[in-house]
Amino acid sequence: MVAPTTITAEYLAPVWRGAVIVSFVWFLHRWKTNVFARTLSSQSLLGLDRDKVLALDKISSIGLFVIGIMAFAEACGVAVQSIVTVGGIGGKY
Repeated sequence: MVAPTTITAEYLAPVWRGAVIVSFVWFLHRWKTNVFARTLSSQSLLGLDRDKVLALDKISSIGLFVIGIMAFAEACGVAVQSIVTVGGIGGKY
């Protein structure tokens, strides 16, 4: 029989790291969304095209979530660096 304190101690640290990472990614996404909303709501876009700003918003959201997923996986014990390395070598050919 396994003592409950062993299971709790073993899984508590990755859960806290994952929660911090998810919270940080959520904060960055909300901040980014507010910045782009203020930029789009202003009358003068400082010479920027509205479609380009929307495209940059979507691309930055995807990039933020990809980095967040990679950080979350790393916190859970997955060797993300190895996966990215293998993907980079495989994508070349």
